[in-house]
Amino acid sequence: MSDTQNKAEQDVNESQAEEVLSAVDEAVAEENKAQGAETLVNEWKSKAAYLAAELENMKKRAIRDRTETIKFANESLLKLVVPVLDNLSLALSSAKNAKVEDSALLKSLVEGVEMTVKLFEQTLAQAGVEFIVTDGAEFDPEVHEAIGQAQNADLKDGAIVTVVQRGFKLSGRVVRTAKVIVNKTN
Repeated sequence: MSDTQNKAEQDVNESQAEEVLSAVDEAVAEENKAQGAETLVNEWKSKAAYLAAELENMKKRAIRDRTETIKFANESLLKLVVPVLDNLSLALSSAKNAKVEDSALLKSLVEGVEMTVKLFEQTLAQAGVEFIVTDGAEFDPEVHEAIGQAQNADLKDGAIVTVVQRGFKLSGRVVRTAKVIVNKTN
């Protein structure tokens, strides 16, 4: 073979090698584009899943907030109304403790106030109000407010001696703590 022929074959081989390398480069570039596109698609899928989850959480939060708003909407009204019940209960207590001669009118008045108090308490219970238990209970700072101390040897330390003002909860949330006198043995 002559040098020209060798040179021509070498040029052809180099030309083919360049074409192959160019084709390989194009294939690699296309694959990189495809991988880049796939990566981009995966990123968008991930973002879409995150946003869908966030939207679902927002919906749940909105429903929970709305439910709580409805549940506790009457709280401010109760704070205004319960003192009326307190005063009726005090009037009833005073009438029962009074040393007034037996009077049919007084008995009727006491019975009427008793029925009113009972109806008032039942109505509040239907609205989700529960009065805080204090009879025989120990002082609990979550639901009781100590406004004084007394000494009673018959009761243990920390027991509630007297209830000055009843407390209440609305749907499990303390709206007003019970104001109590607590036993202190020493």
